Amino acid sequence: MCTQRSSSSSTTESTTNTIPTKVYPNGDGFGKGNSSSVYLLSESNEKAYVRAKLRVLDQIRSNHVEKLVDGWPNATAINNGWGFEKFVPFADLKNASKGLVVEDALKVEVEFIGFSKTQTPP
Repeated sequence: MCTQRSSSSSTTESTTNTIPTKVYPNGDGFGKGNSSSVYLLSESNEKAYVRAKLRVLDQIRSNHVEKLVDGWPNATAINNGWGFEKFVPFADLKNASKGLVVEDALKVEVEFIGFSKTQTPP
C-alpha cells in the first residue's frame, strides 16, 4: 500500500511485490490539473502481463474508487506501466464526505489478480 500525504505537486512511489506504484496527486497527462493519476510501473522494463485492481480507499465507509488494469505495459507512455491519468477527479478528493482524503492522507491499494512474464510480448 502506498500512502500519499498532502496534495503537493510531488509524486509518491512505493514498491509492492517488485512492482512499484506511482501517484501523481496533481495529475499526469490528460489528468494534470483535474485528477490524481495512479500507476503500476514496470521496474526494469520487463514485459509482463498484469491484471490488478488499483484502489483509492474510502477511509470512512469502504466505498473505494477502483479501476482494473489488464494487459501489457504501455511502453510508449512516460511511466512504462499500467494505470490511469484520470484516476480520481479533484472534486471527489476535495469532497470530505467521500472519505478519500482523511487527515491529509490518500491511501492507494493494489490487488494483484494475475501476473505473467515473457520474453516476447504479443
